[in-house]
Amino acid sequence: MKKTAARILTLALAVIMLAGLMITASAAAEPIAYDGDSVSFIKADGSAFGMLAPQDGTTAGISGDRVVIHYVPKNTTVYTSIYFGAIDDSALAAGIPMNAEGTAYDLDFPLDMCGKAIPVAPVKPDGGTTKDQYYLAIPAKDKLDVLPIPPAPEAPAYDGDTVTFCKADGSRFGMFEAQEGTTAALDGDNVVIHYVPKNKTVYNAIHFGPITDAELTKDVVFNEDGTFDITLSKDKCGTLIAVAPIKVKDGATTADQYYLAVPAAEKLAAAPAPAPAADKIELTITNNTGMFKAVSAYLEVKDLEAELVVALSGTTYSYLFKGTYEQAAANGNNREAWIKGAENADGKIEFRIPVGNGETFIPCVSISNSYLTKFENGENAIERAFYPRQFVVDPVAKTLTVGDYEFGTDLTVTNNVKMFKVEAAALETIGGPNSNHYASTLNLTMGSDAFDKAFVGSAADVNDEAAVAIGEGRIFKLPVKWLETFGHPETLKDLLGGAFVVSFHSVSKDTWYERQFTVDEAAGTLVIDEVAAPVEQPPVEQPPVEQPPVEQPAADAATYTVKSGDCLWNIAYKLYGTGRRFGDIAAANGIKAPYIIFAGQVLVIPAK
Repeated sequence: MKKTAARILTLALAVIMLAGLMITASAAAEPIAYDGDSVSFIKADGSAFGMLAPQDGTTAGISGDRVVIHYVPKNTTVYTSIYFGAIDDSALAAGIPMNAEGTAYDLDFPLDMCGKAIPVAPVKPDGGTTKDQYYLAIPAKDKLDVLPIPPAPEAPAYDGDTVTFCKADGSRFGMFEAQEGTTAALDGDNVVIHYVPKNKTVYNAIHFGPITDAELTKDVVFNEDGTFDITLSKDKCGTLIAVAPIKVKDGATTADQYYLAVPAAEKLAAAPAPAPAADKIELTITNNTGMFKAVSAYLEVKDLEAELVVALSGTTYSYLFKGTYEQAAANGNNREAWIKGAENADGKIEFRIPVGNGETFIPCVSISNSYLTKFENGENAIERAFYPRQFVVDPVAKTLTVGDYEFGTDLTVTNNVKMFKVEAAALETIGGPNSNHYASTLNLTMGSDAFDKAFVGSAADVNDEAAVAIGEGRIFKLPVKWLETFGHPETLKDLLGGAFVVSFHSVSKDTWYERQFTVDEAAGTLVIDEVAAPVEQPPVEQPPVEQPPVEQPAADAATYTVKSGDCLWNIAYKLYGTGRRFGDIAAANGIKAPYIIFAGQVLVIPAK
């Protein structure tokens, strides 16, 4: 009995017969009852097919839940394969061929085919068949012997020192030659193998079993990098295990039988202990911006490395960039540097952001899906999709604060004006060019109390109520960049693009003095120059400045009285914990850019 070849046919015939594909609309293709004592090829009337009459060596018996047939026909040259179906079917080329020796057919069927004659079409080498419909007649079960189930073949022994792929004679499989990084180690009752083959593109899976198996199941699928991982029972150590490498192109395998060679257990080291589980620190979230909200967050720490894992509320962003707006703009459309979000179990987009040792302030840029699509369609620059944000993590308090990017830059001051001392200067900015609240403030720390008010503009244009009063610590907070229309980046007013004039009020002389300021953001410098001689204010009363009509607050509405040195930014910071909400206060009080307020002014404060 050629059991190896029989196994090739098992699945194909089972699928054909169990799915009913062998039964066509033709009446001649229906199985018919058979009560004979021997397996044979016959017509519907029971007459034998002489050329395929069974010869010595033909056997039929029951093996498990199958009937197994080894059929030796009288003529082995006229017909070379058997098609199961009607002779007028169009698929005769799909017939079952004779065995490799060309002497017999090895077939097996489900037991319910016993006692039946199955329609067949003997196929000639040229594809032709018989004029008459023939049948393969199978005796009833009670007329067949029960065959002994052969024992499973033992795996050949292997006494080598390394895991590899080879033939039974020990010759290596060149394409699967083990490369650096291949490991095999004992893990309890298992042997764990990580295999790095020489060629990583021709094959993408391994079937455990002989190459002649009817179905080459993908028992091991390769990793994306072309390596693969196998876990076997420890009793496989010191043996050769039959395998069939499966090709990427067509699912075929090798012409020769190969084996996975596993060294004896005493030649293998113990697998390293598993890495300690990552510590997970759940974070309580405070969101300070409406367009970028986190709904869940935690720190994952493992082997001194950490990731901030954040899920956002919506689907506006699929990518983040860790860094500032300027760094994102310099990176451009290099998406390898972006962090791609993935949908988590709750259906939210989740990002894993690497966090350095001791890093608590994490600048990032959210990348708008809509503007990214427009960029891909040539409708806007890539920078239009960038929105600067920030995460502030406190692992001790287990908190995360999320908001628009707020940052300060200390400026190196060069003062070319006598009797005018600026001890320090800094530029504070919130957001970026596309942010609704984009604004920058120039903070000047004065060297004395000689000046009590400042006005961004010339002395001739000074409006006393629009002037900025000096604040605590002798600091002036001057608006130098803002959106003239809230939420419209195209209306950005930027004084930092060149020199601009700031006027300062002398306490002792009650006179306004003009100074020319030049800020270089990239270089981090401020240069102060003389503009002109002091401009005396005429001793006439200034007409009152009409404030825009502001809806009076309800009796129980929150209010705030402006103090000397205040600006909308630091008021928002005091009341909300972030300066970014200065725009909300401005909108509630009808204050427009450049957002000038004055001491004693009562502001309506929107609810938190």
